[in-house]
Amino acid sequence: MTSTNFIAKTLGLLWFLDGLLQLQPQMFGANFVTNVLTPVLNNQPGFIAGIVNWGIQLWSTNMVVTDTLAALLQCAIGVLLFFPLSSKAFKTGLWISIVWGVIVWLCGEGAGQLLTGSASFYTGAPGAVFFYVVLAAFLLTPDKISAKVYPKVAAWTLIFGAALQLQPLFWTAAGSQQVAMASTMEAMPALSTLPMYFSNIIAAHAITSNVILIALPLVIGIALLLKPSRMTGAIALTFLFFVWWFGQDFGQLSTLFVGTATDPNTAPLLALLLIPLY
Repeated sequence: MTSTNFIAKTLGLLWFLDGLLQLQPQMFGANFVTNVLTPVLNNQPGFIAGIVNWGIQLWSTNMVVTDTLAALLQCAIGVLLFFPLSSKAFKTGLWISIVWGVIVWLCGEGAGQLLTGSASFYTGAPGAVFFYVVLAAFLLTPDKISAKVYPKVAAWTLIFGAALQLQPLFWTAAGSQQVAMASTMEAMPALSTLPMYFSNIIAAHAITSNVILIALPLVIGIALLLKPSRMTGAIALTFLFFVWWFGQDFGQLSTLFVGTATDPNTAPLLALLLIPLY
């Protein structure tokens, strides 16, 4: 299996998983709006807040119907992406995923919260669905976008993530602690103990910690650009694993069946971009 085919099938699996997550019991009631959509409004500029509010109002017209339709659509995208890369069904799935992905990114993720002053690569910015759209666009134009481009996108994302940590919020104890907030609230002690210890260290040494949080993705991103190899890929994958654990709480997938997790978060998508290195 080629790396492009592997990425396509994995993307299909992720879309199908997202559809199944949308069928969790909590998604059919007010908890989804309260826990997932409403917090996206915090510190948003007016035009983004207007888009998110429109999405919330539309979703709330009949939450059972809208949630079911969203779940079925995402599962359908996943199924279509399992067809051969050259098939019409596969390309249809990619186009649908791009349109739906843009809608979700704007209405459900508030443009990855990039304009709020609190967006962090460690907690998921610029948003998992952003990379769903990027990957779909790449897969639609394999003759123009070679597999070698994928790791470069991951590299530039890491560098962008370093830049996000320069925001004033992350130089304070309370702000820098946000990079591990999700994992510290994890109900499973085996998953929350180390992130909680990490969070306490950050609070005690906010400025030094943020310098390190900037340096890590910056150095790894530059290394991937200058010397893309299995070694630099392995270092990046190890870093992404800890980001996925400490910052993104594994997409809160441990709350399966009782929570409101919508996707595995961004770290697995960035890891997928590194597949061509292997």
